[in-house]
Amino acid sequence: MCRMLALTDYDFKIHENLLEGFLELATKGKVPPGNRPGHHDGWGIGYHRRGVTGLIRSANSASDEKNKFLKALERIKSADILIVHLRKSAWKNTKNVYNSHPFLYKNRLFAHNGTVLDYDKLGPGKKRRKAILDSEALFLHVNAGCRKLTGRKLQMIFNDAEKRVKHTSLTCLLSEGKRLFAYRECSKNPSYYTLYRARTSGSVILSSEPVSKKLKWKHLRKKAVYSF
Repeated sequence: MCRMLALTDYDFKIHENLLEGFLELATKGKVPPGNRPGHHDGWGIGYHRRGVTGLIRSANSASDEKNKFLKALERIKSADILIVHLRKSAWKNTKNVYNSHPFLYKNRLFAHNGTVLDYDKLGPGKKRRKAILDSEALFLHVNAGCRKLTGRKLQMIFNDAEKRVKHTSLTCLLSEGKRLFAYRECSKNPSYYTLYRARTSGSVILSSEPVSKKLKWKHLRKKAVYSF
């Protein structure tokens, strides 16, 4: 259960206000019915810039580390693709930096919003670290089945995962540096497991919730892979 944001052609000077709006979702973002407010179980920033992939993560709430969060984005300055994540854990006692999103494998970045209840059904189990959770297992499953990222291949993998495991949502963001992929799917709470798209200053913006009233946001439909 999380909030996610992604941008193409990221520029801190242009997108600073939008990032501050996203940061507010750590405390004010939507939560599923019956859950406590806030997405306080870690944050992360992944980016691709001129062939180099970077990752910054924390186990703490972004609302408690506002300066650290925004300074990290300012130091990145610009990127071809940026993915930002605010975590709300569905698993007890798992608040640590290793479980903060995005996850990085080689040059691939992955962020997920949802819970996969029986994620042990996803492979490859032998390559996992001991404390792996559902989102990282889903990422490894995608990597194992997709040597080269394409929308068609990802669609097949997510269709298979949807049938294979019990889950609330497989909604996610994924990038290898050249393209940004997005997938939205849920088995419950469609008003929470959302992705919206907007454009500004030549950038594509994807967000779990609209974070600027100045932009025109479009809701991504379910069970479709998008590429930007």
